[in-house]
Amino acid sequence: MPQTVNVTTGPDGLPLSLNEAKQHLRVTVDDDNRYIESLIAAAVVWIENFTARALITRTLGFSILSFPADDKPIICPRVPLRKVESIKYYDTAGVLQTLATTEYEVFAGEGGAGEIRLKPDKSWPSVQDRRDAVTVSAIVGYATKIDATTATDLLSTSGHPYAIGDKVRFYVSGDQTAQLPKLVKANFDYTVATTGFTTSAFTIGLDLTDVGSGDLYAGEVPRPLLSAMLLLISHWYQHRESVVVGITNQPLAQAADALVWPYRARIFA
Repeated sequence: MPQTVNVTTGPDGLPLSLNEAKQHLRVTVDDDNRYIESLIAAAVVWIENFTARALITRTLGFSILSFPADDKPIICPRVPLRKVESIKYYDTAGVLQTLATTEYEVFAGEGGAGEIRLKPDKSWPSVQDRRDAVTVSAIVGYATKIDATTATDLLSTSGHPYAIGDKVRFYVSGDQTAQLPKLVKANFDYTVATTGFTTSAFTIGLDLTDVGSGDLYAGEVPRPLLSAMLLLISHWYQHRESVVVGITNQPLAQAADALVWPYRARIFA
C-alpha cells in the first residue's frame, strides 16, 4: 500500500454546479448557497472515498517502500489512471533515479485498479531501504475542465493531457441555460485531431464558432455517481444532524449504495 498520497495539482472544479444542486433541491433563493456548495464538496469526498475513483482529474503523487515483489504491478490508489508522469526511486546508493518509460506500461483500470506493469522481460530495480524509496506522479480522474478558443479552435486543459487519436467526450455543467459550443454534441466520441504547444491543448477537427456557456468539461463522470451525489446532497440538506430521531428505515442509503457499488474499485497492494 502507498505510504503517502498527495494531490499535487487540481482538481479544477466540481462535477456538479451550484445551480444543478439547487435545481434538484428545488431551492430558488441564494441564502444557502455557501452551505449547498459545501455539501457538493462533501458529496464528492464521500463518492471518491467509497469508490476509490477521482471524478475530476488531478495529479496525484504517492510513495511506496519498494517496488512490488515478484515483478508484480504498482497499484494506483485512485482510478481511472490516465497517465504516469514519472516514477522516481532511490537506488541502493541513495541516488535519486527516474525509471525510463520503456520499462513499464499503464493500464487505466476503468473497471478495477489502475496498474503500472512491467513490460516483457523487464524487472523492477533494487532500491534503498526508506519510506519514500519509490515515488509515482500520475494523472487520475474522469473529467477535466477545459477552455475553448474560437480563434484557434483549441481546447485547453490543465488536467489530463491528450494525444492525437485519443477519444474524448464533452459535457457542460451549470444552470439551465448552460450549453456546449454549437457544433459540439453530447454523448459523442470525438477524436483528437491535433495538439497545440503542449498535449494539454488540442483540436477535434471542428470550426468552433462559439465557446458555449457554463463550465465545459472533457471526459465524462458516470451519471450514476452524479445521481448518488444529488441524493446525498438532498439528504444532508434536509437533515442537518448526524442522527434523525424516530426514523429506522434508511432508503436513501440503500439507493445511494445501489448507484455507487458497481463503481467501487478493488484496490489491492
